[in-house]
Amino acid sequence: MLKVEDICFTEEMILNKGSFLLVELSPMFEEGQTTEEFRIGTKAVVALTKHRLEKITVLIDDVIACSPFSDTELMEVRFNGFEGRYQREAEGEYVFNARARQLQIISKPFAF
Repeated sequence: MLKVEDICFTEEMILNKGSFLLVELSPMFEEGQTTEEFRIGTKAVVALTKHRLEKITVLIDDVIACSPFSDTELMEVRFNGFEGRYQREAEGEYVFNARARQLQIISKPFAF
């Protein structure tokens, strides 16, 4: 029997011919650490344009320079090595987790 946590989603399966819009970019550190020497990657919050702008969080293995940007000028992005899957949390609920090797900016800005 196929279990939901065994199913792996690619970028193309999730996008449905749409694109990702970068909403937020923040550093990701080793658990309990907050300095650059313990940085292990980057956390990106993206919106899916063909899914009524539903947001997902993608953990990126690559370290990317992070700085604030305007909420009205969003960048269109894609990922290298994107993989998403549902995982069961301690409470028994399934939560969608996504991970990627790198983030690529396709176009900027995407003004609303």
